Amino acid sequence: MQYTYSIKKSKTPTQPTIYTREDLTTLTTLQLRDVCRREKIVIGAAYKLDRPYLIDLILKYRGAKQYTFIDTVNPERFRQLLEKIAPNLDITEAASESIHIPTEISLYKGLDTTVYDNYTVEGTHISEGNAFLLDDQYKPCGILNIRKHEEKFYITCHKALISDTVAPALYRNYSIGFITDMISKQLHNYYYGTNQPIPTKPKCYIKNIIELRISDVQESSTALVIDFGTSNSSAGTYIEKVSEITKVQFVNTIGDSQTLTEILPTVVSIENCKNPSQIKYRFGYDAVRTARKNHFSGKASIFHEIKNGLTTTKKQKRFPTMKELWPQSPEKP
Repeated sequence: MQYTYSIKKSKTPTQPTIYTREDLTTLTTLQLRDVCRREKIVIGAAYKLDRPYLIDLILKYRGAKQYTFIDTVNPERFRQLLEKIAPNLDITEAASESIHIPTEISLYKGLDTTVYDNYTVEGTHISEGNAFLLDDQYKPCGILNIRKHEEKFYITCHKALISDTVAPALYRNYSIGFITDMISKQLHNYYYGTNQPIPTKPKCYIKNIIELRISDVQESSTALVIDFGTSNSSAGTYIEKVSEITKVQFVNTIGDSQTLTEILPTVVSIENCKNPSQIKYRFGYDAVRTARKNHFSGKASIFHEIKNGLTTTKKQKRFPTMKELWPQSPEKP
């Protein structure tokens, strides 16, 4: 008689943890060693206390993919990139079946376009990276990003990465220029000043937008109601025309993937106080996420229980008034 033994495999195998350099730089050397032990990464005996070596080692085997989005504002580089790339683009019309984009797209000069605007892109060769907004002469007039979220690709755009030459209006002859992943990385490196030259004659696959609307953000007279809670806050407005209450949704950035929620942690932290007259703050989930990364032991002040005007820092401090946070805001609504 023969006996066999088989190991029952888990139906849902655990996914390996991935790390970013930003995450790892907040850890101590001992914590980095613990990550290596937990992830079964072998450390050379001579490098057990070499912090830069441990960070590079973890990134090598468990590092998150480094994306190359152009999504911050550098006005001079933005202008230079558009001017230098314009005469070099090798314009090619994308096959009608290879790339699909929305027929109508609205971009706001004073507001970022995010994945939650739901401008999806489909195509066999679509990947995360940068793309161009092209005018009716196929001249680049803006930089877009193609981002993946929950297995779909979306068009996103930083509010300041649309050229000032594009006036608010309705356009029918504009298009999106898709480029390869390699070209996208080269443009990213040039934009962020790594001495990368502008690529020569890069392929740019265009897809026409039937209706593109460029708009300025409009002010609304509708009252916004904010409920400042001790732990969480929420906001909403009542639209009389449709007899409906609309709740403000916030992006929860704490988890592995971003989600929308109707509550916001009542937490504020200091991001940068180099200029005392223009202190920069983090609010809600961004403040909590930063505190967690610093293991709640960072040097920056964190303000909780804002409703009661109290804080949970070592010394009780008065929380700044709304007028101090936003000097341009009126005293009364």
